[in-house]
Amino acid sequence: MKYSGIYKDSSGSTNIIIENNFENLSVEIDGVKFIGTEFSDFSIPETLNYSQKQLERFTFSGVAVYGAKTLKKSLCNCSFNITIPQIIINSETNQNFEINVNLNYTLGNENPINKGLDYENMILSFRLERKEYVGESGYIETVFEQIQEQLGESYSFKNCFGCMYGDYSVYGQSAFGSMRCYVNQKEQYMKVKTKMDYLSLLNDVYKKVQEIYYCPNFKIRKKGFGYRG
Repeated sequence: MKYSGIYKDSSGSTNIIIENNFENLSVEIDGVKFIGTEFSDFSIPETLNYSQKQLERFTFSGVAVYGAKTLKKSLCNCSFNITIPQIIINSETNQNFEINVNLNYTLGNENPINKGLDYENMILSFRLERKEYVGESGYIETVFEQIQEQLGESYSFKNCFGCMYGDYSVYGQSAFGSMRCYVNQKEQYMKVKTKMDYLSLLNDVYKKVQEIYYCPNFKIRKKGFGYRG
């Protein structure tokens, strides 16, 4: 999947295309390629080398990587404004509405040397049947929750966030792309009522997915099921 948009930093704006294979995101900015599991993880692959001149427009923050002695340098002090296709489903009629979601993702760090991000913020907006919906937070989960509240019970996102089998770790999650899919043990998952029930699920069975992903196993999520309720 490819998303067109604009990258912006202190040097100005550049048209970009972000490629998403639903495991990693990749983008080329002024000839420099970045890959990451999420927006706050965009870094230059170790196999690629660029001159100081090519890199001078970019700001990097130091991100700790589990098991590594050195910090990973990830892109920051910038923003991505991209358009992402999504589907809204009417839960009463099963009618699908294909929409274009505008995502503005900002990454900031005032002191990038040996320091992680100071903040990351995303604003997600779209129009559906002449009405505008907007959510804003540092977490895509909260953004989707805000918009779902605006949509009411008649509509739902037809993606992993809006799916019956999507949930998060009890230990927290990253801003984007760390949702767990429990479709391979859906019968057990749908019996989850407590935190202990959730912890009893097999950890080697779930699959990590992006909230914006969609597969044929989608089922509209109902309140009161799973860990996130």
